[in-house]
Amino acid sequence: MEFFGKAEICFDNSEVNRMIKEQDRDGLKKYIQTYFVKLNITSVAYYNVETKMIEILDEKNFKSIYLTKDTNIYFNDKEKKKFNARDWFYSHEVPIYTPVQELNKPLFYIGDRGCKYINIMPRLLHADKPRKNIKEYPIEIQEKVSTMWDLLKIVWVSRKEEQFKYNQLWWAKAITGTKMTTALVNRGIQGIGKSTFYKFIAKSVVGEDLFLYTSDINIFTKEFNKIILGKLFVVLEEVPCGTLAEWKVLDSKLKTFITEDKILIRGMRTDHVNMKNIGNLIMNTNKEEVHLPPDDRRMVLNDCSREMVRNYKYFEEIYKIINDKEVGEAFYMNCLEIAEKYPNWNEQRDRPVTDSFKRNISDNAPVLAKFIKEKFILKKKGIDMKYSEFYENFEHYCTLNKITYFPKKAATGERLLELGINYIKGDTKHHNQHWVSNTFSELYKIFRQKFLLHDTDEINEHDEDEENIERLHNPNYKEKEKECIIEPDYIDPDSIEFLPEEEQKIEREIIEKKGDYVKMEICKETVKKIVALCRPRILLKDCKKAMEKFDEGYQKLINYEKFMKKFDEGYKKLMDLENKKMEETFKYRIDFDEKYEAKPKTNEKSEEKPITAGQGYTLDFE
Repeated sequence: MEFFGKAEICFDNSEVNRMIKEQDRDGLKKYIQTYFVKLNITSVAYYNVETKMIEILDEKNFKSIYLTKDTNIYFNDKEKKKFNARDWFYSHEVPIYTPVQELNKPLFYIGDRGCKYINIMPRLLHADKPRKNIKEYPIEIQEKVSTMWDLLKIVWVSRKEEQFKYNQLWWAKAITGTKMTTALVNRGIQGIGKSTFYKFIAKSVVGEDLFLYTSDINIFTKEFNKIILGKLFVVLEEVPCGTLAEWKVLDSKLKTFITEDKILIRGMRTDHVNMKNIGNLIMNTNKEEVHLPPDDRRMVLNDCSREMVRNYKYFEEIYKIINDKEVGEAFYMNCLEIAEKYPNWNEQRDRPVTDSFKRNISDNAPVLAKFIKEKFILKKKGIDMKYSEFYENFEHYCTLNKITYFPKKAATGERLLELGINYIKGDTKHHNQHWVSNTFSELYKIFRQKFLLHDTDEINEHDEDEENIERLHNPNYKEKEKECIIEPDYIDPDSIEFLPEEEQKIEREIIEKKGDYVKMEICKETVKKIVALCRPRILLKDCKKAMEKFDEGYQKLINYEKFMKKFDEGYKKLMDLENKKMEETFKYRIDFDEKYEAKPKTNEKSEEKPITAGQGYTLDFE
């Protein structure tokens, strides 16, 4: 295939027709082989002169556009023989090649087992130039190379040396042909210069044919991904994942692209081809769209800086370097030196733990981790309770926070073990019951190691609550706690700590859902009555028995309030009737006195029977 890829003008059917008329079979064969290579799949490799890249055409388009069935050369009129170009192309006379993508391989080569390969990867801009040391270039060029590395250090990693060394090695290894099994993620506002560095890499170091810029996640999540064929770098701009569910779908697909050695290239109306995976991923975003689990090993979240925002003079000097191919050549040679200097460097093992990564893990922690953090660690408490009681509290927490999706009871135990929590199945110390037990110090260390606690939480390992220490280590404390629930008479209602009004409203709604209670405002005086009837208000969320006691006392209180309301209504009705009767009696007597001019006898004692409340009336309190 000595002619393939050497054409300087686009394929032209009129040139084919000219050769047919001139009956130039050899010229037609050469012309076809200049643009097309037969593959071992239902496709054809096509050299696009305009883009100077190799494309994969499906057979249908190839036969209908470029090599139609009437491409015939007739000769020997007596025997009426003909040469059909399409039949010749698909005959055994034309060799078959297997498409591959290899960065440092020639266009055509034969493998160890005799297989013929065609390398569809574009050539690096400076791969064919003689090797030079960076110090062999002029001082001016060396300074410009340093300027571009400084751009990476300032904008991408906020001048943090550890992160800069990692990013520098990542780029050096990737540019020189090593597949990176981590992705670089840059989050920051527009205008900080996130894209300027890799634009220089594309234009002057490796070549723009090796870069793909896109915001379309369908190339990872949908069926067809042929667009990434032959791309050394894929830049995903502004990841459109508004929800955690959308991110999980994308993340599962990105995992294959980032870490796997092989990738299945899928094109429309063509055979799927399993090829070597040479792509490296960079992600840019202005939003919090990346949601990482605590055990993530693939994403490197750089601590981007706003230092150069609106620094127009700085970026004017940078833009002068971006298109300088000589600086790009020196940069490429420098990358070769850096990559060779660290042969044992591992991008996953040596990944830096950045502040952005810690914050992302903490903000996107699983709901179970958030529950343990809020209800135990931030309250400086450990865990020591039955698993059933723990799950009831967890379920109650999810209900309060309107979390609809959370692990069920069986799955929660496995999640606890994944977090490193001490979940004991059939603990002999607790009568073979499932138990959850960790001290505050243990919980603190686990959450710190997994980055589920952030510096803004303002808590340290030595902040454990003294009462919680006693509860975990004093065997008699549980009896005291039990008494506190069953016999609450010693509780002073005035010492009860009340929840904020909004939380009271939420809990009141939950309580009212448990029965057809009369809706009433839970004010401080009401809560004090409830305390006297059942147990301390502060233990409401921590104990099922206390919750039942609360419900019982709450019902009694409501029944009492309903009775008092009925009594007041009946008493008022009675008094109204009695007053009306007395008014009518006095009115009748006055009328009688006026009519008959009767005068009361002062010397006679009148015997007046007292009126008994409720006489002649029946009061209904129901």
